[in-house]
Amino acid sequence: MGRIYPLLAAVLLAIGAGAPARADSETAFREGRWADAVREGHAENSLDGLIRAGRTQLWQAADETRDKARAVA
Repeated sequence: MGRIYPLLAAVLLAIGAGAPARADSETAFREGRWADAVREGHAENSLDGLIRAGRTQLWQAADETRDKARAVA
């Protein structure tokens, strides 16, 4: 079992060490360009970019949708 943790750490580092995150999705998020932030976050294909895209979609659902059923969808 002691060998699992170094292997897990190596896998997580490899995932995080993908393509470097571009500032495009972060800039779009800060400027309130939600659709651009989601698109750029997915295009970056990095851990940070994908997290930012998901958070942006949650923000959109909470902020811009008045109907609960539509926000969940």
